[in-house]
Amino acid sequence: KVLAKKPKSAALHITRFKGLGEMNPDTLWETTLNPKTRSLLRVKVEDVKLAEDNFEGLLGKDTSERYKLIQENAHRLEVDL
Repeated sequence: KVLAKKPKSAALHITRFKGLGEMNPDTLWETTLNPKTRSLLRVKVEDVKLAEDNFEGLLGKDTSERYKLIQENAHRLEVDL
């Protein structure tokens, strides 16, 4: 969606970070810390046990749940290259 708004001649530089610690200070301020530009959203967990199980399945050492999730939902993904 963002790319569609840019002129074809515009040079783009897309960067991805795995965590906030990988950002340089200017980028961290611009995207996360600046009160004028940041967005804060309250997250409320209704089912803590379900949330813990989901995090363990997605981020835990046992890859079988992650693999299963990817296999079952790959058709829903939009490839972003």
